[in-house]
Order: sequence, then structure tokens, then C-alpha cells
Amino acid sequence: MAPAGGEAAGVEVKEPGFLTRPLTPKQTKVAVTCSVLLVAVVVALLTIFLVVLDPHDGVVFHVRATDVDGLDPAHSPVIRPSFGLALRVDNHGIYFEDCWENVTITVFYGDRIVGWGAVPDFCAGKGASVELNAAMSHTDVVLTDELRGSMASQLRTGGLELEVEMRMLLSKRHIDRNCNSCASRQGFQFCSVIPGRQDYAPCQLVHLLRA
Repeated sequence: MAPAGGEAAGVEVKEPGFLTRPLTPKQTKVAVTCSVLLVAVVVALLTIFLVVLDPHDGVVFHVRATDVDGLDPAHSPVIRPSFGLALRVDNHGIYFEDCWENVTITVFYGDRIVGWGAVPDFCAGKGASVELNAAMSHTDVVLTDELRGSMASQLRTGGLELEVEMRMLLSKRHIDRNCNSCASRQGFQFCSVIPGRQDYAPCQLVHLLRA
């Protein structure tokens, strides 16, 4: 015989659970507020990672000498060196481009200046490389026969080494991220280049720090 009220035997009617129970207006407001705060925290943490903790941040300058001439007395009566410089900048940062201004270059053989030049202001996009040719001048650079012969001999044996000094204005973003103790935006890149080699030589960045 069926139970009174027409209910099927053994069927248990339960109250709605917490997860299925409709939210009250107050609970809905609290849930929305928590969701907004959670999104804000995630955005803030992502911003910190992008701006401060970029694991791929870093820019590397490279140089190589090109078109070396003027060192062999048998082929050039002019007793001054002649060469160009190719510059390559690799921006390993994957989130930001970087820029440089007022880039000037001085080339030394020992303590003697053998050339100088400059490149226009330029930028390297995020994760990109830029190659430039520096306009070099050798005006008023005159070598003695002894010095010229020494350089020519080293060039033939692959042992001629030139020191390259680049002065530049670094970007404000670079200073803010990498050098809180810098005295100014001015920075230096120092490189050692061997003429005759086709590969680029890496440079070392040096900042000017506060005293």
C-alpha cells in the first residue's frame, strides 16, 4: 500500500546544498568584490614580473672591425690606419625595446687613439637585434714607421687587437631597472676587437655610479 500523500517509498527529499543554494544579495556583493580584488592582485603581480623580474632582460653590444687598410707600406703610402666598425646590439628583453642616444666611439691601439666616430640615435625592439655601421674618422692620426710596422705585422699574424670605447646616454627605463645608484644616464661599452675576424666581439657595459 502506497504511503499517505502519494510519495514513493524510500525517496528522501533533501534541502539544497551550499554550492547549489542561491546566493543572497549580500553574498553576491561579497563574491563580486573578492573576484575584483583577485583580478587586481594577479594584474599587479604580472606587472611586477614584466617591469622588474623579466628573466630575459639584458642588452649586449658587439663590434667588429671592417675594411682595415693603411698599415702595409707596400700598398698604402699614407701613414695612418683606415678601418670601419660594425656594431650589433642584441636586445634579449622580451617585453620592452631599449634606446641609446649620443653614441660616440673611440678606438685605441695601446694608449694611442687610432680612430673615432659615432652612430645615430637608435633603438632595439624587444627580442630583436640591430646592426649599424659606424662612420669612422682617422684625420690627424699619423703613425710612426715603427708603430705602423708593428701593427702591420700583428695584423698579418692575427694578433692585432684594438680597444673600443663607446660612450652613450642610456634610456631612463634602463637606469630605473638596472642601476639605482647611477650618477647619470651616461654609460660606457668597452670591447676588444681583432681586425680580420668576421665574428663580433662582445662588449662590457660600465655605469657611472654616485660617489
